[in-house]
Amino acid sequence: MHYRIFLLLLAAGPLLGCGKQPYDDGLTKHQVTGVVTVNGQPLDHVIVRFQSTDSTVTGNAAQPVGFTDSAGKYAMSTSGDKDGAVAGEYVLMFLRNDPNSDSGNDIFRNRFTNPAQSKHKVTVPDHDLEVPPIDLDIPPQWLTTPPRKGIED
Repeated sequence: MHYRIFLLLLAAGPLLGCGKQPYDDGLTKHQVTGVVTVNGQPLDHVIVRFQSTDSTVTGNAAQPVGFTDSAGKYAMSTSGDKDGAVAGEYVLMFLRNDPNSDSGNDIFRNRFTNPAQSKHKVTVPDHDLEVPPIDLDIPPQWLTTPPRKGIED
């Protein structure tokens, strides 16, 4: 499972603070924003990943990424910081690394990282989109007890 987290962070890496000039990838993107809460409360540093359901979509366009702020708000990035997402259908995945660990363990115990099991879907139209608020329900102790390596509680 750490492999998935590693791949997600690797994919998100180029989106974090690269250069000051926007990269023109030739894609038509639309601003996509939203709010994620956990047990009804905003949580920062949640990684919001869209996975395209269209297997012909490749590269960054297939997996835009966003990060929540302290209010739970995010904006999706495809090839540049908050540059949006390409129109299409996506399943949504969420994870948050344990802030007290270098292991990269997901405090959500990978509950929301499998695209085949995601309950959250969105269609990005040919214009900007405000995604309806999403609340992730987890056992409250997951927010205070670090995940144990390889064990889902």
